[in-house]
Amino acid sequence: MNKYIVQTILLFLLNVPQSCDKIGGGGGYSYAQVYSTGSSMGNVIIATQTFKKQNPTMCPPDSLKFLTDGYDKDINGNNITTFYYVNYYYPEQETYITTFIDVNGEIGLIGIGNAITKIMQSVNRDITGSANDSVKNEFVRRILNPVKVILSKQ
Repeated sequence: MNKYIVQTILLFLLNVPQSCDKIGGGGGYSYAQVYSTGSSMGNVIIATQTFKKQNPTMCPPDSLKFLTDGYDKDINGNNITTFYYVNYYYPEQETYITTFIDVNGEIGLIGIGNAITKIMQSVNRDITGSANDSVKNEFVRRILNPVKVILSKQ
């Protein structure tokens, strides 16, 4: 009998990491679409800032003041440097794009939000199928590829 209890516990423990994503997320941004840049976090941050200076219409408007770029803060106001957040705006669609840059210099597309309702949908979770592919392809074309060009010139 004890043998079966041990086997059951081991089976459960071995399956928890795979199932966390199915029961509410495994931490971080488990649904984000992550793109490699081949560069450091610092260089990617500079490249995204350069991109936004070159494309000011793609910066969120004042009506979306809650979309600030930067690090999260801990309870003491210190930067939590795991993710650097960068937000973009598609003015013709009145939508905002929320992304992160991680410590490996990768860019993660978190989701797209409606600038009027301020409701965001996560890629690979809330958005599916061809609509999901469309959001990701537009991000790559309009934001990621130009940022990579800037990175190649650094």
